[in-house]
Amino acid sequence: MDMAPEPPISVVANEIGIQGTPVLQKSVVEQQSDLVKWSQRADVKGAWESFAERKGLDKEIFDKATWAFLGFVLGRNFDLVISMSKARECGWTGYRDTWASLKDVFEQMKGAGVLPKA
Repeated sequence: MDMAPEPPISVVANEIGIQGTPVLQKSVVEQQSDLVKWSQRADVKGAWESFAERKGLDKEIFDKATWAFLGFVLGRNFDLVISMSKARECGWTGYRDTWASLKDVFEQMKGAGVLPKA
């Protein structure tokens, strides 16, 4: 999958001393497996249906998954630089602990029948 010719960090490359380093090379998404194709295989669908039946999960949720997005996220060979500065400049002051948020999301997914109850 093609990415932008220059990574976003190139904007500040001179300021932070990384000009001319491999960090500024064009990034690519390297997928060992195409998750979209994988998710469409009969054996995979059958395994999900069997698992969902056994655990009382929503059988249709598998087809609603965003496999292309997951492939992109898991297939990137570059680091992310994430900043909340712009959000703070716009007045957003909220805070939520990452681990607490993940726990809440997984609990919601269990309640929705997407994940099995432990």
